Amino acid sequence: MSHPLSFMIESILRRSEKNGELENLPGAGKPLERLDNPQDAVLNKLLKEAGAKPPIVMLKEEINEAQARLKTLTD
Repeated sequence: MSHPLSFMIESILRRSEKNGELENLPGAGKPLERLDNPQDAVLNKLLKEAGAKPPIVMLKEEINEAQARLKTLTD
């Protein structure tokens, strides 16, 4: 069973391709990013573009900064 809008989507894609609207798009010829969970693809893209980081990464960075400060301290 196909999606109810498949015909319309295919029609729009064919028309866009015929009119050259799909040429020279950013990322053309590059592989698609791996999607761990396709349902979260938009959210993940927004977080990536905003420079958001997982809490574990932020914590690791804080630990590294604290260790670097400790190395500069003297008795």
